[in-house]
Amino acid sequence: LEVQRGASIALLGHNGAGKSTLFLLLSGLLEGWSGELLLEGQLVPSKERSLLRRRIALVLQNSNYQLFTPSVEDELSFGLKNMGLEGEALHLRLEELLTEYQLLDLRHKAPHELSEGQKKWVALASVLATDPEIIILDEPTAALDALYTERVLELLDRLHERGKTVIVSTHDMDLGYQFADRVLLLAKG
Repeated sequence: LEVQRGASIALLGHNGAGKSTLFLLLSGLLEGWSGELLLEGQLVPSKERSLLRRRIALVLQNSNYQLFTPSVEDELSFGLKNMGLEGEALHLRLEELLTEYQLLDLRHKAPHELSEGQKKWVALASVLATDPEIIILDEPTAALDALYTERVLELLDRLHERGKTVIVSTHDMDLGYQFADRVLLLAKG
């Protein structure tokens, strides 16, 4: 499998086909793979998967597994702090993100108190806060109402227009057709 920079890809496959596992491997969150994984032509050894995490962001299907801080504001700050932002620079970037993603009213809310759509939106915003080159989304519209489905789809389009590489897994054929330049089918791993 080769993914070009700036691609928008829909990954299809039955439950259990290996879509989520592939995403965990690509994002460097799963240890011990066989075969070769190259990023911009450079071999990434399994033991150096942290190289992937610096450039590739994964949004999990179930936001409850991704959100872990006491507030929306803390979720957005987490990645920024890991990038070394602090003080005024951190504050300015946080305010920018809260405004951009329309989260000002939710900034002090605990993620577990949010609706499924709000949780997904916060998970997306927190991942995008670090400006990754490649964004991988596992079933990004699963369990979302029409409002948040539309917001997520519009965001995916904006990311693609900005030249980001975006890969989504989905069972929604309309989403795949509407969003992707390329559709991949994964079967039996």
